[in-house]
Amino acid sequence: MSNIDKNVPQKVLRIAGKPGNERKKPHEQRVKGLKRLAAVGAVALASLGIAHEIKEANAPDTRPRVSYTVKSGDTLWSIAEQVDPNGDNRVTVDDLEQHVKPLDENNDQFLQPGDRVDVPADSELGQQIIASQQGQHNLENKG
Repeated sequence: MSNIDKNVPQKVLRIAGKPGNERKKPHEQRVKGLKRLAAVGAVALASLGIAHEIKEANAPDTRPRVSYTVKSGDTLWSIAEQVDPNGDNRVTVDDLEQHVKPLDENNDQFLQPGDRVDVPADSELGQQIIASQQGQHNLENKG
């Protein structure tokens, strides 16, 4: 101890010193380093997974589409529920927004009856539209 330390009560020295600053044993340092490395690795893997999901979500949808005519009371949300009843409607609404064809080109802010929305042909709503079109075609051929 230096002369200054001798004049300071030991109780004060203990309080002033930060706990946990004692030298750690080499194996404790390795364990701590490995834990940090594992944490960094976990964060990196999670980031890669999120980036992959974002990339997939932003990928253009190239599936064949059929046209749905908007009826009174329809919203993109209600149409999304018909397109994919078990899916995430938020994702489906985002997709449908890209495929709205307004009846009146001057008013493209709101969905209105008569507007068209191209929906994936392999969706539930798409299959209903195709079946309806085939049924009309069959009736026209019989008449």
